[in-house]
Formats: sequence, structure tokens, C-alpha cells
Amino acid sequence: RMDGMGYTRRSRLQRARALTVIEGLWNRQDAEPVPGSGSLAEFVHLSRLHRVRPVVRVRYLREAYEAPGPEPVRITFDTRLASALSRGGDLSSNGDGWEYVEIGGVLLEIKFTERFPHWVGDLVTQFELHRQSFSKYSRSIEEETARGLYLEESPETA
Repeated sequence: RMDGMGYTRRSRLQRARALTVIEGLWNRQDAEPVPGSGSLAEFVHLSRLHRVRPVVRVRYLREAYEAPGPEPVRITFDTRLASALSRGGDLSSNGDGWEYVEIGGVLLEIKFTERFPHWVGDLVTQFELHRQSFSKYSRSIEEETARGLYLEESPETA
């Protein structure tokens, strides 16, 4: 976040490569170095620096709309948020252990590249929308903790 705006950086990985990166973080190993200075290298560097590990997987249903043109915008509506404890490099979104997370409605996200499009501002005003921070991941962690589920420690931190 900068100046109240959320910024996202992404890296496209094949599933096998993503599993290698995640397993390296879970096991606290310095897996093979990540080449370059892109988003993936930054993610791995910060993950190692702060000693993070996979804890919870998140899934949800998303309905997305895109307005191309001189002011490109992507608007998404997310519902049916669910979480499952993560054990190592499990990237599956099916199987056992998934629990729904209460979000109190529908999550609307408006994504744009540079300037807030004027027509979106008109919609925000017309429907009396208010900006609110909401992290699906953080909310899932809160829900798992409230359920009393044990978030497994890695061998090095246990």
C-alpha cells in the first residue's frame, strides 16, 4: 500500500516451479536462487528475510468484468470465501478441510492502472460506495484462529 492505494506485482510460474519455491520456504531451506530482480525474486527475498511460511490457502468465487479502452478498468465481485490450513506446498483448491469464511456480503474490487476513471467515480457516488480495506488472507487467518485450529510450526521454529 502506498498513499491509500494497493499495488500488486505478479509472477507467472509453472505449478512445479511454484511448488519448489513454496517447499523451500516451508522447510526454511535456501532453495535454488531466484534469478533476476523481478517480483518473484523480491517475494523470495522478503519471505526469507521475515521467515514466513505457507499457513492458509484461500479460495473464492469471482465474477470479473473488464472495460478496455483509454481508461482500462477491471471490476470483480468475490463471494463464497473459504480457507484451509496449508501443509507445505499444497496448492490444491479442492479436497477436505475447507471452511467458509464469513465476509458479510460481496467483495467488490475496482482495479485500474494509473488514474481513477471518472466514470467509476460517478458509480461510486451514485451507489454511495465507501473505500474499505479487506484482506481475504488475513480474514481467513482470523477465522482459522477463532475455530481453534492449530497453525503448524515449522521444525525450525517449533
